[in-house]
Amino acid sequence: MKITVKYLSIILFLSISVLFISFGGQKAEWKGKIEIEDGVKVINNPGEPLYGEITFELEEDLSIGGEDDENYLFYSVRDIGVDDDGNIYVLERGNLRIQKFDRDGNYLCTMGRIGQGPGEFEWAFQLLINDENGIIGMLENRKIIVFDMDGNHLDKDISLVSFMFPLIVDSSGNYWGVDMEYLEGDYVTGNIFHIFVKLDQQGQIVKKIAKFPFHQFQERSGEGSRSTTTGEEYDLRIESVGEKNIVYGYSKEYELNIINLDGDL
Repeated sequence: MKITVKYLSIILFLSISVLFISFGGQKAEWKGKIEIEDGVKVINNPGEPLYGEITFELEEDLSIGGEDDENYLFYSVRDIGVDDDGNIYVLERGNLRIQKFDRDGNYLCTMGRIGQGPGEFEWAFQLLINDENGIIGMLENRKIIVFDMDGNHLDKDISLVSFMFPLIVDSSGNYWGVDMEYLEGDYVTGNIFHIFVKLDQQGQIVKKIAKFPFHQFQERSGEGSRSTTTGEEYDLRIESVGEKNIVYGYSKEYELNIINLDGDL
């Protein structure tokens, strides 16, 4: 299995360049309609793209993977990250480890392994790279397991009040995450919300930024009921923007919100 790493900034630059070249600064007008049907807002998009046909080609910069060396043999990759020096980190849910490679794809070290001891984990969810503090975090359930850049486990694991996903770390070392809130103490009722929160460096919630409904589908059978969701229809996403800003957006609202590291809009 091969993992191909692309640089998002290059792709974004190419995309923006194509837009400017193709349309010469002309303002495009959306020709769809927004209607209310039985109390539900419906977005009717036209069949043709807003900016016409957009085409550009991407060239592969680097490919990492192979079957001759277990350090290059990936099993169920969960997340990929790149630090400021261009080193590449691959978090594997199957092998339960973090593999570090240099910018040319050469293997450097392995972080973590399966287990319940220091530096070990059983559930792998997300990488957290903090270049300013020189640490690598791995989100597992209600805990962030912390390593240094050389792969050594540090005695600095962070306990969280609940499982938060996704989770990001800012340039000041504080964390931002999406938490769940259940009303009436029963998730089956459907009274569930996504809460966007700021956490300090010890993992404690210091500020609630926003709150949005999170609906689940109730499936009932002879054995009881269960809640399921597609994960796409009601979704709250968060990302870092540069060193001083965070952006968040809720999938049912057609807007993005940019805040500073104090949590102010």
